[in-house]
Order: sequence, then C-alpha cells, then structure tokens
Amino acid sequence: MDPYQDTPEPLPPSIMALVPNRAQVLADYPLEFRKRWKVSRRPPSLLSRLFTIRGYDTAAACFYRIYEFAVLHDNIRFRDEIEYFCHRPWPVSSLPDPHDSNPERAAFLAALTRILCAAFNDRIERGLPRDAPAYIRDFDKLRALPKVFETPPAWAETIPPLDRPLRIAAHEGDPGLSSHLAEMRIVMKAPHYNFTSDNSPEYMLRTVEKTRRPRLGNSVSD
Repeated sequence: MDPYQDTPEPLPPSIMALVPNRAQVLADYPLEFRKRWKVSRRPPSLLSRLFTIRGYDTAAACFYRIYEFAVLHDNIRFRDEIEYFCHRPWPVSSLPDPHDSNPERAAFLAALTRILCAAFNDRIERGLPRDAPAYIRDFDKLRALPKVFETPPAWAETIPPLDRPLRIAAHEGDPGLSSHLAEMRIVMKAPHYNFTSDNSPEYMLRTVEKTRRPRLGNSVSD
C-alpha cells in the first residue's frame, strides 16, 4: 500500500466561493500550461520534495476540476477535462466518497457523477469504448466489443436533493436546463460534454445532455 496515494484529495471550493470569483479561479488553469495543473492537490510527498518529482494526478483531483469548470460554465476546460478523465483507467463508480458536509457542493458532485456516466455511456452505446484510440480504422470491429457501461459510485446515490432550488446563472423554465442537476434541485444550463473527435456524421459534436422534464418529487420549483 502507498499511504500517500491513499490520502484523500482536498475538497474543491464551494459553489458560493467559485461563482463570484470566476476570473480568479480560471486564472489558475491556463490553457497553454495544462500539464502544470493536471496533478493532485494533496501536499507534496516527502519523496517529491526531496527529488522534485512532478506530482501524479488522481481521479478525484480530475473530478474536482471538472466540477469547478462546470460550475463556472467554462465549456472548453470542462470538455477537455472530461476527455482527459475518459482516457484514464478511472471507473466513475470508483470515485471516492468526498464525505462533503456542504450540501450544495455534495449535491452537485453527486449529479456530476451521473453526467460523466451519461457522457461516457453515450459514446459506449455508439461503439466507442473509453479506451478507444484517437484514430479508428475499423469501426465494425470496435462496435463488436462487449459494451461496459459506467455507473455512478454508491455514495452518489445516498446524497439527497437540496431542500430548496439552487440557481446557477439560470432560472426555472429556461431552455436547455440540466436534467441531472435538476434531480438534485440545482437549476443550471446543461453542460456540453461531447468530445468525440471523429468527423463522420454519426459522431459529430452535439449537445450531449438531452433536456427532459424533472421527475416528480425532484422539482426545481420553489
């Protein structure tokens, strides 16, 4: 066992801390230096301090970055980070429980696991597994592989919807609201998370999350 590797990732900022500080937060993620911030946020290990070893990334650290970009409506970083997560050996179901005492952030994170599953399963259903190569020569062979679909982690199913709606730059009735977030009573535009790079009509970029009415009992209305 690696005690350092098993150290939990620090939780990201709360939604209320992110929204009014959008420019400052995104300044910490320069697009021209992606490799610098695609690393764990845990304090450096003794080994890395002694030998200046670059820190490695973790599923939780990447997941928390996706959360920040989603809250801040940064579609470029959001989709880039989802694609990065997709091509790592990190099952969505294995994301560790954040043990978050902030109900708004916990609800958003729970919904975000379902958004990740929707993004990846949309590709998998169409014959593109998570480990599909960037350039595909034989689509028929790829589609014939067993389809292994993603599922949310168990902890995400235990997070209850918020007592009152949380509106993030959106209002009830706006077009294109996220159905996954609505289930947690979070009112926000659906993020665009399709990152398929194939140019054929079947795999052209499109808005991945399809708007649907929230289920009864999980209304986003007051």
